Amino acid sequence: MFAILHTKYKLKPQLAKGSAPQQEQNDSSISVPLNVDRIRCCSTIITNLLCTVTTRPVQVPSGLLIKYAIALVGASPDGQVEGFVDPVTRAMEISVVPSLWKYGCEIITTLAENIPHCLEPALSQLYTVLAHRLEQSLTQEQRASVLETLQQLLQASSFIDSVILPNRIMRAVLPSLTIVLSSSNAVDASAEDSKSNKGKKKAKNYTGDEVFKVSRDVICPTETDAKVLLSALQVVKYCLQNPNLSSSQSSLASRILLSIQLSLSQLSPSVLSPDPQVFCQVQQTVLAICTGMASTSTISLQRALPLLFNESLKTGDTELQSAFDLLIHPRLPPIVRPIPLTQSLTLFRVEESEEEAVARKLLRLEFGDESLPIPNPREQDTIMEDAVPPAPVPRVQQNGGGEAFRLPFLSNQPAVPQQPQPQPTVQSAAPKIWQNEQQQKQDFTPTVTQAAISPSEKQKLNSGQPRNNAAASSSSFLIPQSNSDAEDQDEEIPTIDMASDSEEEGDDE
Repeated sequence: MFAILHTKYKLKPQLAKGSAPQQEQNDSSISVPLNVDRIRCCSTIITNLLCTVTTRPVQVPSGLLIKYAIALVGASPDGQVEGFVDPVTRAMEISVVPSLWKYGCEIITTLAENIPHCLEPALSQLYTVLAHRLEQSLTQEQRASVLETLQQLLQASSFIDSVILPNRIMRAVLPSLTIVLSSSNAVDASAEDSKSNKGKKKAKNYTGDEVFKVSRDVICPTETDAKVLLSALQVVKYCLQNPNLSSSQSSLASRILLSIQLSLSQLSPSVLSPDPQVFCQVQQTVLAICTGMASTSTISLQRALPLLFNESLKTGDTELQSAFDLLIHPRLPPIVRPIPLTQSLTLFRVEESEEEAVARKLLRLEFGDESLPIPNPREQDTIMEDAVPPAPVPRVQQNGGGEAFRLPFLSNQPAVPQQPQPQPTVQSAAPKIWQNEQQQKQDFTPTVTQAAISPSEKQKLNSGQPRNNAAASSSSFLIPQSNSDAEDQDEEIPTIDMASDSEEEGDDE
């Protein structure tokens, strides 16, 4: 029947060997739908037989069934036989290709649910054909069937030891998750349109209602969209558990999941889907995946656990709270293992690698300042500066016409004028007798006391007569004083005449 529906294609040798029934010479508009209905009935019979409970062992041709399912899922509208091709028949055969994908996915899902141990030899082929199908442009119904099949296959069987397939599947599934994140492309496009219409009339800029639109559209308006989102989350969960997943894909998936968790806390359930249960299912699934991701390494646990724990308190999920309790307070000693270097989580753009940046741009996840150059982390050090910058100081030259004074370590900077040093002060009394000699030696400022000036010198000063050199040299250290100091200087210091005292003592005798 499959060969009948592909009369205008080149079939593989293993598919052409079988004895296909003779095609009836009827109109293609009748024969093609009839054969499609036969394949549908055949797929339904196979799924029902595999789900039947029997009390005795039954032989199942698993190899032929797997080959048949792979042929259905791998059917492609590309390629044609040489020679004349009827365009009507060609168009009819192309139109039934999505139906073949659906029936093939149903058979693979039934095989994974009932006889998963029989799929081990063909897991590589099954994962390859499903990943290739996800990489193509599909409708939501087609993508939902492929994702559900891949989810059931990952859940029932073990992931093969391959480096290419996990990264390929993760790369094909991540676009189904980015619809939850708000994109700035639409805002930028509307801004560009408004800028281009500056020359037109102002009334034309407000002709549409989209200018006054402040709410987002429903992310998952139909039940099929919700199935695609939930199935994609489950596939990402199983891919993150694969040790062969590259560090760039793991880090990118972790960042997207954390962003979705933050976005869900700011969205109302009606914005995500008309069905309120979809919001709870998506939120619990994302939080469970992030919790499992955080427990894989100490680096991810240190960065993501506070955020996840805060979000779990808002949801009130008791199962997740008990899981956090066991994670923070384990009942058993931790497993002795080295910290995996590939599980480091990058939360900033400066930390992501080139491979991760390319993968992020392919998903159209860009920052608002993507056009700006990425700053160097070494240039982002904080430099301590004054709050008010000092005013520029002019150059000061010496009186002798020499060059301006320059500091030795700032040869190219303008010279700073030397601050005037404080002039020596004049003490009103002699040095204290209790001051020790060591402290007197440390006092560098020269002092001149009034007691050192004799009364005769004071009279000469008041009369304007010149003094001797000693007095002139001592007066060079004097500074202007206040009025109170001038009054103190006018008062004469009493002197004691030793001769008069001796004469008075003689008279008393």
